[in-house]
Amino acid sequence: MKSLLDRLTTQNFDQRITRRNLSYFYAAAKLGNFTQASKVCSVSQPSLSRGIILLEEALKIPLFDRAERKVILTRQGRELLPQIELYLNQYLDFAAALEAQKTGTSSKIKIASISSLTADLLPSLINKFERSNSNTNISLLDGINSEIINAVEVGEVDFGIISTLEDPEKFKSVELFRDQYCVTVEKQHSFYNQKDVRWGDLKQEEIATFEKGSNTYDCITNVFDSIGIFFKPVACVKYRYTLMGLVRHRGLITILPKLVAQEEKQGALRAIPLVAPIRHRIYYLIRLKDRENRKDVLALETFLRFELMGLEKT
Repeated sequence: MKSLLDRLTTQNFDQRITRRNLSYFYAAAKLGNFTQASKVCSVSQPSLSRGIILLEEALKIPLFDRAERKVILTRQGRELLPQIELYLNQYLDFAAALEAQKTGTSSKIKIASISSLTADLLPSLINKFERSNSNTNISLLDGINSEIINAVEVGEVDFGIISTLEDPEKFKSVELFRDQYCVTVEKQHSFYNQKDVRWGDLKQEEIATFEKGSNTYDCITNVFDSIGIFFKPVACVKYRYTLMGLVRHRGLITILPKLVAQEEKQGALRAIPLVAPIRHRIYYLIRLKDRENRKDVLALETFLRFELMGLEKT
């Protein structure tokens, strides 16, 4: 494989494929309108249109189907958009890092995580890291697995934390920790004072859970199938707060990973480990496989891996 230096000295780069023209394409693709895109890019509409035409000529593909009042991406344009978004995000990150180094200002790190960790745990760990690294400022986004994967893929964030394994050809995945599934009950429930609960003991219980297709729903279904129990929840909801309300006020039970249940800080509720069998939700840190991470990003990754792996022992 040729080194970067070899490629730079032998490849004839087309001068029409510039960051400016790529930015024009990105703005028009996102806004669906050349006039609006030109305002965002602070150029005239003819200049923006000309830049996109030059890019199309250089790439030898049409990027837009142009209608009277809006523009629509072609198939080739849709395929190219994530790659250009990644490049522009990486360029901005690089420029910001150079500026921070020159002026001595704080470096910025952007991460995203599924919401089961963002109410309390990750914010507290981020605060701890920033206290020891005063020149680092961390932004935390939350979302579902698919949203975080997309944010990592296009370079919107430096890395993500999710609960699924992804394409090893595209992403580097590192296991952070395993969170044991528990049953959460209120004080009056017969399980409340038990050390642990067997999955088979839930056969006659009224269970509230997340909607079908969620990690938790699939886990419960798989375990019940393995021990010969038909899973029929009495309530399926979207949000954790709703689940906890059903447990606290309606006497239902719910099944969640331990940390997810504890994020709610509900003193009247208790999360009791489920055994026979023991099941875990596994959390992974993911980043683009061929993306070069900055030292401050790698330091944060190492810190989170150390802190979160320690949670399995508590």
